[in-house]
Amino acid sequence: MVIYSVILVSVTLMCVALSLWYAKKLGRILSKMAKHAQKMKLKGIELSVEKRRADALLCQMLPREVAEQLKMNRDVEAQQFDCVTIYFSDIVGFTDISARSNPMDVIDMLNALYRSTSRSFNACHYGRRL
Repeated sequence: MVIYSVILVSVTLMCVALSLWYAKKLGRILSKMAKHAQKMKLKGIELSVEKRRADALLCQMLPREVAEQLKMNRDVEAQQFDCVTIYFSDIVGFTDISARSNPMDVIDMLNALYRSTSRSFNACHYGRRL
């Protein structure tokens, strides 16, 4: 009877020890999962912010309707306009200028250049169609 009691106490102590070990491991795993879930939530927020920035940039470069169609992977129908100007330009030394300048100074320079060019095009009515 004593041996049976010793075996029963030993098994009970081993079960308690294993339960404590398992609870500690489970606690660590749950803690890691909570940290990972928080990181995933933060990355989701960052992704949403970047998506809004990309959408805003796309809408600055293209008409909103065209941008929306492209974002939905739809075909964009060709449109006809009575009067358009297509302007291709190259700024000699632009890479060096932009490397030596503050980014906002580069943007201001480009805006001034293209506003001036746009006014010149609007002042001249070429009457030629391409």
